[in-house]
Amino acid sequence: QQSISQSHPAHESVDLIQKAGWRVQKGVQQLLDFSRPATTTLTSLSINDTIETALSLVGEHIQSFGIGLETNLAENLPNVHGNARQLVDLWVNLLLLARDACGDGSQHKILLRTQIDERGRVQIEIGDDGEIVSAQEMATLFEPSFIKPDGGRGTGIELSICQEIVRQHFGEIEATSNNDEGTIIRIAFPVETTNG
Repeated sequence: QQSISQSHPAHESVDLIQKAGWRVQKGVQQLLDFSRPATTTLTSLSINDTIETALSLVGEHIQSFGIGLETNLAENLPNVHGNARQLVDLWVNLLLLARDACGDGSQHKILLRTQIDERGRVQIEIGDDGEIVSAQEMATLFEPSFIKPDGGRGTGIELSICQEIVRQHFGEIEATSNNDEGTIIRIAFPVETTNG
């Protein structure tokens, strides 16, 4: 491999191309992972722990774009039955998609919150005040698409992968987007039950 010095005019373009290549490779790998038969490697785990791991991976990166990152993680949440690696991937994907929606150079904020919802499930919300999702886009938000829309939240492949991870954990995922609240992705997982 040839390396281009940081002072070279093409350095930034090459760097962006390389990062885009890694991102495509990761997306393809995730699609391959999901094409394999599902494994039963679900264990008792803390949702907050998986979120903290994801934040340690991409939190500083997101803040380097001048985006505020706030967390409000409820204490003493019950455990869920899950695959830690898949859940960390889920949060990383959703955080990076929120970052993409906040890429217009203005000051933005991403809020990540956990709580117990009205049905007793562990609920996770990832909200941002970036680009609003139109009603037309919302209708197919979680359907895979290989054509990247102008701006916005990834390609649709990422969100379909996120939906599949949630489905494999017997959870539900939904999205809302409006000018008052911004865009919020809500995910809910059943809590782990102990049968006496």
